Amino acid sequence: MVDHETSGAPAPEAVPVVPAAPSVAPARRGADVARGEVSDFAHEFRHALAARRSSLRGLSLSLQHRDLHVSTPRLAAWRSGTIVPAGPEDLRAARALEDVLELPAGHLTRWIDPTGTPQRSARHTGALAAAPATPLAGELAMLSSSEQRARTALGFERSGLLTERAVEVELVIDEHGTERHITQCTEWVAQEDGVDTFPSVLAVPTPVRGRSRIEPLGGCRLGPSYVDLAEGVFATALVLPAPLMAGETATTVHRTHLPEDITPDVVYEHRVLHRVERVEVRVRFEPTCAPTSWRGHSRTEEQERGSDVVPVDGVARVARDDFGPGTVGLRWSW
Repeated sequence: MVDHETSGAPAPEAVPVVPAAPSVAPARRGADVARGEVSDFAHEFRHALAARRSSLRGLSLSLQHRDLHVSTPRLAAWRSGTIVPAGPEDLRAARALEDVLELPAGHLTRWIDPTGTPQRSARHTGALAAAPATPLAGELAMLSSSEQRARTALGFERSGLLTERAVEVELVIDEHGTERHITQCTEWVAQEDGVDTFPSVLAVPTPVRGRSRIEPLGGCRLGPSYVDLAEGVFATALVLPAPLMAGETATTVHRTHLPEDITPDVVYEHRVLHRVERVEVRVRFEPTCAPTSWRGHSRTEEQERGSDVVPVDGVARVARDDFGPGTVGLRWSW
């Protein structure tokens, strides 16, 4: 703008002032990351969530219904400022969030650089660098410690950094043995900032261990290679799409493909024995950490339906019902 000198010349004719459109400047990722501050996007997102009392999990489901598969961990990373969103996919998701949260247009999208690449906040990266390294084997070694077993046994609180709040396991074994896998969905609660790794533990006969294959789903990825915990029990690390802050939750899904000649015996110790005439489920929990209830679903080859309640170590209870041919579904809560 050019300043007009007060030289006695007539002042220019006044021009009506038009309010500027909402800013669509890219997120100030450089400044945020350099100072280690939470992004403006995270600030607005957090306030919008508080105003609507919305859960991240509910938002994730809402976005999936719009064919935008934004995971709960990623939403948590946006909210905390761990990852500053950028790029066209994040821009599309932010527009959908504005709609879901009933926010004015541009409320979130104005902070996103559609041409950029998402970055981790220096605040979080620095915290990770300062934290002592805790290899997966060290975290899982507590499984064999008698003094920690009541808290960590059977994988309910394996590392102390993540706590399992709800678990759903589906075992699929088809009639001819060509399809054998365990799909596990777990909701985790972070106990401290920066948690991004969780273990998958499986108990199988040692000679066939190498022929089992773990497939991470929902944005997770494989971490370090297998770790032996005990004879016939091994684990591998899986990594969340984004680290969690303390108290934040994430839902993970992974699938373990099994060789045809083994019977799965997961570390929570549910056993599935497949016979031509039926699928038989046996469950055993340690009393100190058993869930209060357990529900299994099965269907016989003759399409018979059944439901019964069976005590497990005097703590958990088992119920079975129709879940589709050749499929056993498990769910428990505590």
